[in-house]
Amino acid sequence: NAMISLEQVIREIEEAQNPLSSPMVLNGSPFGFFANHSLVLANYISRANVIFHEAAHQWFGDTVTIKWFDDLWLKEGFAEFMAYKTLEKVMPEANAWKVFYERNKQAAYLTDSTKGATPIYQEIANLSAAKSAYGNIVYRKAPSFLRQAEFYLGEDKFQNAVRAFLKKHEYANAGWEDLVREFEEASGQDLKEWSRSWVTKRSLPTVRAKFDRIGGKKFLALVFAQNDTINEGGTWLMNAKVLIGEDGRRRIESAVLTSKGSPFFGIDDNAE
Repeated sequence: NAMISLEQVIREIEEAQNPLSSPMVLNGSPFGFFANHSLVLANYISRANVIFHEAAHQWFGDTVTIKWFDDLWLKEGFAEFMAYKTLEKVMPEANAWKVFYERNKQAAYLTDSTKGATPIYQEIANLSAAKSAYGNIVYRKAPSFLRQAEFYLGEDKFQNAVRAFLKKHEYANAGWEDLVREFEEASGQDLKEWSRSWVTKRSLPTVRAKFDRIGGKKFLALVFAQNDTINEGGTWLMNAKVLIGEDGRRRIESAVLTSKGSPFFGIDDNAE
């Protein structure tokens, strides 16, 4: 049986020598130089990421298999996302989501802001064309979309949906629409427009905020607007949190960015 438990993978990692447990002397150095611990940690995180990513394929790829390479992101994107979920629990000192944003989102932006960008769901005509689907969109944008989905639905609802998806399609094939149906079932929301904008549309939005004065001189309205980075007229549904400083206090407001823009927030003139 090729299946092994995640607990076994974690146990083997923990039993391995932790390079952070003692200083590392560079070989051949007459001065006893020590390795930079931040670089050692970065290398350790990279190796852990590979192990967690490949372990996750036992669920996303083996337990549930994609119907065709159009949905390559369902296994590769999920495996990368779950690698960071595991890293967060197993190695809290790694600051998993900070590393995620640094390593994944920047690379996704780099590709997705060009005319050569493709959607997460990319139609693949034949097996020989499948290799064209591998790249930053599948490995970097797809897990970023899943992170956004977790935020959009809420962690508990997202987890329930993924659990139902794996159970319902266990030892069978599934496509991205099957996952979205579980998102809808768990959240009680109609997510068709939201999912289509992120899965089947290429590129990404550029979001800008501006202040407009309303109700006289005292209050301002904080307005968000988005436009398609590559000017193809696309819009995306998303959740955002806004930190507002007002009268020496800070508060967090939630905003749902739609195709038309965002809600208005009334803010005192002295707000930060």
